[in-house]
Amino acid sequence: MTGIVLRDVTKDFGDVRVLKTLNLEIEPGEFLVFLGPSGCGKTTTMRIIAGLERASAGEILVDGVNVNALPARERDMAMVFQNYGLYPHMTVAENIGYPLRLRKVPPADRARQVREAAEQVHLDPYLERRPRELSGGQRQRVALARAIVRRPTVFLMDEPLSNLDAKLRVRMRAELHRLHHDLGITTVYVTHDQIEAITLATRVAVMNDGRVVQLGTPEEIYNDPAEQFVASFVGTPEINLIEGHLSDGVFEGNDIRLEGFDTADEARVRLGIRPHLLEVCDPAAGVAHGQVYSAEYGGDTTYVTVSMGTKLLTVLAPPQQTFEVDSTVGLAMRSADCFLFDARTGSRIRERRAS
Repeated sequence: MTGIVLRDVTKDFGDVRVLKTLNLEIEPGEFLVFLGPSGCGKTTTMRIIAGLERASAGEILVDGVNVNALPARERDMAMVFQNYGLYPHMTVAENIGYPLRLRKVPPADRARQVREAAEQVHLDPYLERRPRELSGGQRQRVALARAIVRRPTVFLMDEPLSNLDAKLRVRMRAELHRLHHDLGITTVYVTHDQIEAITLATRVAVMNDGRVVQLGTPEEIYNDPAEQFVASFVGTPEINLIEGHLSDGVFEGNDIRLEGFDTADEARVRLGIRPHLLEVCDPAAGVAHGQVYSAEYGGDTTYVTVSMGTKLLTVLAPPQQTFEVDSTVGLAMRSADCFLFDARTGSRIRERRAS
C-alpha cells in the first residue's frame, strides 16, 4: 500500500493561483475523496499527483520519494476518467488487456489476468463485445477493469460516475466500495457530488477556492463542519441558515428566539440547523414561527418548506403529517443541534452549551 504526501504545493496558471499552499498526507490504503464545486482545484490536485500537471512549487512524495520530476508513465498510478477513455475498435477483453500488451505480458498470462479483472467487476460475459454494445455502467466497469489489471500502487478517479444515471450511480458506488475493500489499493477520487464523497470515502478533503478547508472522516465532515461552506456543501437537503445575533446566550433573529448558547456576544451570526433536526409544531410551542410555503410527499418523509419572512427553511416531517399551505406553524429545535457561524467570515463559532 502506498502513501502520498503533498507538501506546500501550489499551482499557477498564468497570473491565477488555483492551488494555494496545499499540505496533505494520504494514508496508505485509504480512499480519499476530494470534494468541492467546479473550479475549486480538486482535479488540478489529482493531475499533479498523477504527473499530468507540474506543481508551480512544493513537493509530491510517494512512499517518501520525491516524484516531482517523474513523468506520469513512471508513477505506477492508474487513472479512471468520467468519459471512460475506451478504444471503440477493440473488444472489452482487448481494452482491459491493453496496458498488459504495452508491457509485453505473454498472451496466455494476459488472457488470464484479463479474465480475473473482468470477473472482479462482473464483466466476464461481455469480453467479446465492443464498447458501443455496452451500457454506460458496463463501459465504466471496463475502464475500472483496465485500471485493475495493471495492479497499480494508486487508483486515481476523476468524476468516474458523473455520466451515469441515478440508479447506475448507486450500483457503481457499491461496486467501487467493494473493490476498494477487496484490493486495498490507495485510491484518490475527485467529485462534486457529496453523496459519493460521504458514502465512499475513508476521509474527505473538502476544497474551496484552491485550498482544503476541512479534512476528516465523512462523519466528522457532516457532524462537525469547520465552517459555513462545509456545512452548506455537505448534506441533503441543504442545511438551513438563519441570520441573527447573539446576546447573553440567546440567538435572536426575525421570528426566532433560541436560548442555550454559551458564547461571547456577536452582532452578526448565522445559525445552521439540519432539516431532519427541525420539527413543525403549534405556533405557541415553537422557538420560531412562519408560514407553510409548500409540502411535498416523499414516501418515507414529507419535505416541508416554511417561509420566515424572505427566508425559506426546509423541514423533514413524518409522512403521515399533513400541512395546509399558507397556514402559520411553529418550529421546534434544540440549541445542541445547531451550528453557529460568524456571518462575516463563515468560520465556526464552537463554544456553546448543550441545552
